[in-house]
Amino acid sequence: FQTKGRPAQRPLGRGLGLERRSKDIAVSFTMAGARSRDELARLFQETVQGADPFAAVDFGLEMAERFGADGELDTGGCMATLASLLLNREQPGDVARAAETSRAVLANLPAEMESSRYRVQYDLGVALTKIEEHGSSTLLEEALTVVDAMGGAGNDADRAELQVEVLEGVYNALVRSPQHAPVHALTERTCRTLVQLAPGDAKNNMNLGAILCVVGKVEDGLLSYRAALELMDKPAGRGGLTAADKAKLGGAMEAAQKQMTGELPREGLLIRAADGGVAVVTGEVLTGNIQSD
Repeated sequence: FQTKGRPAQRPLGRGLGLERRSKDIAVSFTMAGARSRDELARLFQETVQGADPFAAVDFGLEMAERFGADGELDTGGCMATLASLLLNREQPGDVARAAETSRAVLANLPAEMESSRYRVQYDLGVALTKIEEHGSSTLLEEALTVVDAMGGAGNDADRAELQVEVLEGVYNALVRSPQHAPVHALTERTCRTLVQLAPGDAKNNMNLGAILCVVGKVEDGLLSYRAALELMDKPAGRGGLTAADKAKLGGAMEAAQKQMTGELPREGLLIRAADGGVAVVTGEVLTGNIQSD
């Protein structure tokens, strides 16, 4: 498997369109009197537009603590913006709180924010992948459901790009998890959706081929490998493969051919990302054969 790279730092408010980038600024929450929701919303919105948008987190957390994060009661999308701020600030507990806040907003999204629903869903999806980077697949499955909900009529390039980013986070978390049947099923689902959204990406097709061969769908896996072969000479940053990845694809295709002839088993085969070789792994759990780029 080949992990898909994600930037070390996401643009602030990637889902909600904020332009500034995040800084490591610690902001502590303090209750500052019995301010009304409208007053807190005003302070939050003014501070978000200031030199230090993370200073608005205090006001947003106070709003959520006292009045809840339900989208129906939200004023000016403050809770959706709070989730994005927390997701980018990444202090202890921030990512889990961002997911909780996004869920609450989506449960009763105001009508005036309906056109931005998929952006809130994006923030939720990214939060779920960050929480579960080395954990179980429960929240990753939720992230895949969120990606599905982001699609539909009127899908555009921006929405598809956000879906792909969430899916790449899901994929990276899955391939680092202990390898067993439920994880394989989620990985296949993730790879199929990535190919559907970005069919011209050779690595997406290569990764789909790999998981199909792992679960014994070797004929389909070879078809995906051949699709990757046709795309691999595109520029590496535009859907093609690096020289190293081309070598790995060659090794993967050779292994799949051996699966077809019976020289290698049809199931229980993992492709070593490091050298393009193969490792035949037996037992219920398959581990230790996946590396990052």
